[in-house]
Amino acid sequence: MDAARILNQPVKARAPDGKTVRLDGIEAGFLSLCKKGLNGHKTSLLDAIRIMLEVGPALESKEVSKEASKQEFLDTLERLGVKVRR
Repeated sequence: MDAARILNQPVKARAPDGKTVRLDGIEAGFLSLCKKGLNGHKTSLLDAIRIMLEVGPALESKEVSKEASKQEFLDTLERLGVKVRR
């Protein structure tokens, strides 16, 4: 089994309100790293910050690109005479 598939498997976690939620393994791991860092483990805190700085911009860029593609598609439909509700 490869690492990506393992990290995408869902795991159960307890939310602050006590309810059980399902997270991808990678989300659960990052959450655990953040909690450990916020409880005083400096290395974990620095690792979490580094991950946010490296991954955050890539995710934002992907979301902006996705929104631009959606907008372009809607504009094309309107130019073709299709009424689009926005």
